[in-house]
Amino acid sequence: MIFGLPKSLILVLTAAFAYAIATFGIKLASGAVSPLATGLILFGFLLAAAAETVLLRQSDLGAIYLAIIAVETIVILTIAAVIGEGLNLKQFFGAGLILGGIVLVGH
Repeated sequence: MIFGLPKSLILVLTAAFAYAIATFGIKLASGAVSPLATGLILFGFLLAAAAETVLLRQSDLGAIYLAIIAVETIVILTIAAVIGEGLNLKQFFGAGLILGGIVLVGH
């Protein structure tokens, strides 16, 4: 337990946020490749890979990916809204259906 949370949950959150960091780096690089963008991409993917490696020793691939994708989706949608690239109503409901499906499949 870390901060009162199970180690597996901490690792899922770490992987999801790491993928979000890499995605933000990719977004930055879509305008112009820079050392910051490249660093975020590398850091994010390396951290995510490390967290997933530890997770895969404890659980099944499918269960891990469902959890990571759900958290990552929420984080990325939040970042998109903050930088002014939020979803329209149709996209918002579509994202809700996807997240709902992930929750259903995960249980």
